[in-house]
Amino acid sequence: MKEWDFIVNEQNKNRGFSLIEILVTIAVLAIVSVASMSIYSWIKSHRFKSMVENVNDAISDTRSRTTTKEGSYELVISKNASDGNFIAELYQNRGASNERIVEKYTISKKGSIWCGDKANNGATTYKVEDGNNICIAFSKLDGSITKMVMETAGGNIVLDKGIINFNYDGLTRKIKMIELTGKHYIEK
Repeated sequence: MKEWDFIVNEQNKNRGFSLIEILVTIAVLAIVSVASMSIYSWIKSHRFKSMVENVNDAISDTRSRTTTKEGSYELVISKNASDGNFIAELYQNRGASNERIVEKYTISKKGSIWCGDKANNGATTYKVEDGNNICIAFSKLDGSITKMVMETAGGNIVLDKGIINFNYDGLTRKIKMIELTGKHYIEK
């Protein structure tokens, strides 16, 4: 009898997984993968939102300093060749002998920032990551936009409709700037 019990116990040990155990495992894996995809999507969306808001804040700071402080101010959005980050640098008296950078904003390492050419109704686009710079300046008197150009190797290109476009892993946003008032906002 003891020998028979031993054989039955050995067979029960090697019977494998039941259908219910397999289904529960699959359900748990599905829940974990959906949760991780949601978290990834949220992180990507948050990074992109932060990228656009950083530029919008830099534009606000430039306009505010122009209208309230001594000197002229220009915001230059570019891609740093050394580390690959998009940056916005706020210059005081750009182009003059006493030029200095008063603020530097790191925008993002990934994504794309681009603008259209006003002469072609935005048909020709210029990307910051291609070595071009966006330059924005405001009037000291009323805060209106006095300069919004893409600085390229071939010269300055006036930007179409005051729009700065952003793309990050399939997400897109725009900062729309009103030339006459200097106001700007993030457009979806």
